[in-house]
Amino acid sequence: MWAIGLETFLLCEDPWRIFLTTDHPNGAPFYTYPHLIRLLMDRSFRKEMMLKVNPDALKYSTLPNLEREYSLYEVAIMTRAGPARSLGLKDIGHLGVGASADITVYTDNADREAMFTTPDYVFKMDHGTLVPAGGSDFNSEIMVDTDLEQDIWVQAAEVRGNFNVVHHNVVSVIGPDGVYARTGRLASAVPGKQWDRFPVGSGKLIEAGSTLSFGLHYHPSNEPVVDTSSVAVWLVRDEITHELHSSVVADADLKIPPFESNYESRGEFVFETDAEITLFKPHMHYRGKDMLFRVVYPNGTKRTLLSVPNYDMNWQISYEFAQPVPVPMGTRLEVISHFDNSTGNPWNPNPSVAVLWGQDSRDEMMEGWFDYHVELEEPIVPDRVEQVWSVGP
Repeated sequence: MWAIGLETFLLCEDPWRIFLTTDHPNGAPFYTYPHLIRLLMDRSFRKEMMLKVNPDALKYSTLPNLEREYSLYEVAIMTRAGPARSLGLKDIGHLGVGASADITVYTDNADREAMFTTPDYVFKMDHGTLVPAGGSDFNSEIMVDTDLEQDIWVQAAEVRGNFNVVHHNVVSVIGPDGVYARTGRLASAVPGKQWDRFPVGSGKLIEAGSTLSFGLHYHPSNEPVVDTSSVAVWLVRDEITHELHSSVVADADLKIPPFESNYESRGEFVFETDAEITLFKPHMHYRGKDMLFRVVYPNGTKRTLLSVPNYDMNWQISYEFAQPVPVPMGTRLEVISHFDNSTGNPWNPNPSVAVLWGQDSRDEMMEGWFDYHVELEEPIVPDRVEQVWSVGP
């Protein structure tokens, strides 16, 4: 699968006709965009990687004969301008006539992967966690000191770890007062997603002296593995007009009967201030079937904002709005989901048992995650912080 993907990129001569979608660890040996971009830009690195592939498998691939290397221009088109145009945003991501000059500036680096990955801070576990071979899933909460001497505003975050055993990791901020940040989680990694990027003009605050909580769910593999997870963050560089919040609608009381094919679960959230919804992310386990997000405005009008009719636990992607959706104070967000505990569900671990809420993937969860931002009373201009590597060995 991964070889076919690389071949497609390298054989397509027009960068406007191809672009990256959400990377997915279950389908390839590369986990992040920078790793894939390096494979496209550096043929020597590509050949080095192919030395690790079974020679019999390479006989069926054209990769060994492809000498092409992507240019920075082609990468820019593929990662920014092309996707923007596919959404009808023809003035974004390039420097053509009439463009908005919405571009990204990179510092050239012979190591193409490092060129696209260098964050402002990396916060890492002090010690690795040994995940023994086999056995049951288990959860662990690890505290990581930030050692920050000044407040920072985060624009993007990437959760890193050994995803052979890390099923998910939810990173939260605990302020210097010992209280979890009211804005919710900082970032998370789940199957199909390892990063969060917040809308322009908004960000999440990490106060000086804060601690990070890593909420880890481990799924053992066939061999013992040590995981030393971390979170990389990129800072906001421009004026901040909105504070971003992450929240969730959940139904912890769900009880799915044996062999039930269409169990319904509901939950809701009421906005206590004017806000704008920026993102939805459904989360269920093996029996998750579908999820719908809709708002009920104060005047009673209902509007469906997202419907996921065929949920797949292996693709827990985030659905970001091209333009944030305004919701006035008093708006109610309703989340409605269905679960299939029947023999007709090929992913079902055991249809003969009643299923309750639980951390194990064989249990269930109904969580409708969402992000929204609230306008600040006064805009904030963040300090210009020099790019550094911080915290952890």
